[in-house]
This record gives sequence, structure tokens and C-alpha cells, in this order.
Amino acid sequence: HKPELIVRDLDMDKIKTVRDRWAFYRDRRPDAYDELVER
Repeated sequence: HKPELIVRDLDMDKIKTVRDRWAFYRDRRPDAYDELVER
């Protein structure tokens, strides 16, 4: 298996629209993860 790099254009407006409709991203609370990521 060889390392590879994939380059792709992203539609940032489309990403925002999908995230706004997707409850996982809409309801997430990054402030609640602080203790987990500091370990």
C-alpha cells in the first residue's frame, strides 16, 4: 500500500447546508469535549 494525496474542490456553501440539516452537526457541543481532548 502506497501513500497517496487526494486533492478536491469543495463547495463550502453546500457543506454548510448539509451540516445545518444534519442533526449531528447542528446539535453538537464542542465545549463538552474539552476534557476528552485534553487527555
